[in-house]
Amino acid sequence: MIKGDRLRHFFLRVALCVGGCLVFLAPAGEVSAQTTSTGDEYMLEEITVQAQKREELIQDVPIAITAEDGETLDRTKVEDTFDLKALVPSLDFSTGVGGLGLPRIRGVGSTGTGPGIENPVAVYVDGVYIGSQIGQLTGLDDVAQVAVLKGPQGTLFGRNATGGLLQITTKRPTQDFTGNVSASYGNYNTYGGKVYLSGGLADKVAANLAVKYEKRDDGWGVNVFTGNDIMTQESSSGRLKVLWTPSDNTDVTLAGDFGQVDSASPAFRALTRNVRGNFAGGGERDIDADVDPSLEARQHGASLTVKHDFDSVQLLSISAYRYDRLQVIFDPDGTTEDEWAGVPMAGLPPLGFAHGFIINNNEIHK
Repeated sequence: MIKGDRLRHFFLRVALCVGGCLVFLAPAGEVSAQTTSTGDEYMLEEITVQAQKREELIQDVPIAITAEDGETLDRTKVEDTFDLKALVPSLDFSTGVGGLGLPRIRGVGSTGTGPGIENPVAVYVDGVYIGSQIGQLTGLDDVAQVAVLKGPQGTLFGRNATGGLLQITTKRPTQDFTGNVSASYGNYNTYGGKVYLSGGLADKVAANLAVKYEKRDDGWGVNVFTGNDIMTQESSSGRLKVLWTPSDNTDVTLAGDFGQVDSASPAFRALTRNVRGNFAGGGERDIDADVDPSLEARQHGASLTVKHDFDSVQLLSISAYRYDRLQVIFDPDGTTEDEWAGVPMAGLPPLGFAHGFIINNNEIHK
């Protein structure tokens, strides 16, 4: 005898089986007529990605992907790669000493920082590999799409994509003139602006330009020893792309970009007594150090991308140069002594420095 929960489960199984049979036996004509009667309401948007280094519909790519376009990034206020973690599931992005990017996908990443350490989560911008941790912390001002590929991608993207990769595609220059200008103001006397312009320069030649500037005048705290604000910041970035299309099957793109950050960070404050037995004093974000923290980050680069479509294959050639530099000075011992670990602060070398030159990364795609 079937009683209680067993009886309910029995009737639920029967109902599911009957419903499945009715759907299976329904005439195809009736289903299609019902779909077309609703117009375009139920049509799926086509999303094109380059997860396999060629343009494909996302439904045809056997990879776990989260792809977001530039409009979505603007609407959700995602300003840089650090902010992507608020939009992409299973992605985490942290920083080391303020200026080193540490992305993780599904928990796979690196905790080590330094000029010679490459993350197991790769970052690509327009097909150019950003090997330095300094360059992986980058803005998303003129982005057409960001695709996060989850899981090992070593077959197509090399050994540094064990956990996956961030694939950033910037906007393509257009012959039609378009532009966008915006300004912002926030707390801590933070102000800035962005400009984007795109248009034709000549027949078959177009260009676009993106520039961003932001400054935070008031710091989050004060160094009570020197009286200066800490965690102030000034940053600027820009990108210029020139596109030449000599034929319908050929694209030649020359791009250059730069980015720089000057900040009174990172700031370390002792939560309790420091090694000298003293408290930092002041507010909850204040520090007490003999040296004001200082961060100076610089990066720039250029790339030349040539793409030609033959009848059955596509030839892609990417040549790129990258330069990254990070200098950080801080006092983590929580005291006002003029030495840290026995080394005068003025004598510390720059924390990070990296540059690279890639020539002719040629690929043929079927």
